[in-house]
Amino acid sequence: MEAMDIQAVESKLSDVTVTAIPMSSKNSRVELAAGGGGHATISTVASPASKDKDAAVSKYAQLLAVIEEMGKEVRPSYSGSRSSAERLKRGIVHARILVRECLIETERSARQYFRQYTYLAYLLNMAAATWTTRWRWDTGLSADSAEWCPVPPHTDVLVCGTYQLNKGDEGKQSANQKRLGRIYVFRINDETTTLNPVHTVEISGILDQKWCYHTIDNHPVLAVVTSDGFVKLFKLITEEGECKLELWMEESVGESKLALSVDWSTNKLRSAETRLVVSDSSGSVTVFAVQDKLVKLGTWNCHGFEAWIAAFNYWNPDVFYSGGDDCLFKSHDVRAGGAVCSRAHEAGVTSVRSSVDVEHQLLTGSYDENVRLWDARALKRPVTETNVNGGVWRLKYHPRRPASVLAACMYGGFRTLNVEGDSVTVVNEYMEHESIAYGADWKFSEDENMVATCSFYDCKLHVGNIVFEA
Repeated sequence: MEAMDIQAVESKLSDVTVTAIPMSSKNSRVELAAGGGGHATISTVASPASKDKDAAVSKYAQLLAVIEEMGKEVRPSYSGSRSSAERLKRGIVHARILVRECLIETERSARQYFRQYTYLAYLLNMAAATWTTRWRWDTGLSADSAEWCPVPPHTDVLVCGTYQLNKGDEGKQSANQKRLGRIYVFRINDETTTLNPVHTVEISGILDQKWCYHTIDNHPVLAVVTSDGFVKLFKLITEEGECKLELWMEESVGESKLALSVDWSTNKLRSAETRLVVSDSSGSVTVFAVQDKLVKLGTWNCHGFEAWIAAFNYWNPDVFYSGGDDCLFKSHDVRAGGAVCSRAHEAGVTSVRSSVDVEHQLLTGSYDENVRLWDARALKRPVTETNVNGGVWRLKYHPRRPASVLAACMYGGFRTLNVEGDSVTVVNEYMEHESIAYGADWKFSEDENMVATCSFYDCKLHVGNIVFEA
């Protein structure tokens, strides 16, 4: 009879680590009873994830049973029993499989518990802020952008942008489709009782709008990107009681392209040269200098599909970020070639926002329904990520509360987030819209937390207030 290498068997058994888990029924509950001598008896709790737990317990029970059977075969194997040695080998193989399955079940249960903990924290945070609606208005066309003017004394000016495919062009190739758009201009202050635009601009479909944080040529300036591939700059004219937008300059990003997003370089640091970064449907990103006309400084082929978003690092205007439908998030420096690329997102990257209050703090949003917090100095992996239950189209920091962030979460409505240290938590939600949540912004006001939100297919603009608990 062939002798078996018992030391080898013992070595393989040492690879198997077993942690005892209390066995309980589905209907078990927590009981803590003090016994004699200060001892306590604890029975286990059935979690909401009972199916996962039962499955995990079953695997552990099987593993313990297999190890018990293996123990019966050790002594006969020492005595030279070939059949016992073969059963012991099969037991080791089976035990290793069960260990892997137990680890998988444990990880699954841990994720479930984490989701429950996150939801509980969310419910507790809900009491920290109250979001109420003051006005609603029908935009006529599908609304996708809402932006408050940040330049005093014009902070009561709100613009809402719309985008809608001409119904007669449905079914045509994208290049032949005509997209309609309007910019609605509102003034909202203490005298406002109902929402009514004071000015309207007819334009091609609007994909994004951003105000410059300072005046240019003595006027607030709004940048708009459109479905016909143009970036347009409008001056806000508020003379002689008027409040209107006047086209100042425009430039194309290329034929047969949709301009998808726009951002200004000077939201934090005023510099001699104000720049714009524009992303488009071909996956490219273009940087312009605002002079007596828009001067193209360069175009970068950043993504294999749509470049949904481009944004500057407000602390270093030579650096801009891009996110695309190829799930890539990139950092670029206009002074050098190449890019830092992260593959952390599990779907298209749709939003990027640099904090103007906390240096190196950066947020991204994605179709994968997560908001990710980044350290701009280390972009290979995020600091943390939080599920917000909807694809994240826009993220806006509060102008006076650096930790508060407004998120437009597409089919998940709107959220306010708290970003402090290494954590991002959901504070509350706003579900009053009946369609895709696209546009959101804070009013740049010293004495209130007013927000504007807009949604797509139901063509609605809402203006409301968020009251934070002191």
